[in-house]
Amino acid sequence: MVWRGTEDSQEDEREREEAESLIATYNEAMASVSQKAKVGKVSPLTFQLKSAWEEATDKEKEICTDKAMEGCSVI
Repeated sequence: MVWRGTEDSQEDEREREEAESLIATYNEAMASVSQKAKVGKVSPLTFQLKSAWEEATDKEKEICTDKAMEGCSVI
């Protein structure tokens, strides 16, 4: 028998690992594109928004918007 708390923590761990993998993939792609476009270094993405946009803090929204604009400017 598996305790519900254990299932939750295992699911949380899987989600965290997936988010880290996606962030790493994004950062590698952006580094490659920025190098080829000769626009200089792009600051790495450090987190993935875990809530709906409407529930995010103003600081989280600002960071996400800045990262999106940085990515667009590279492309």
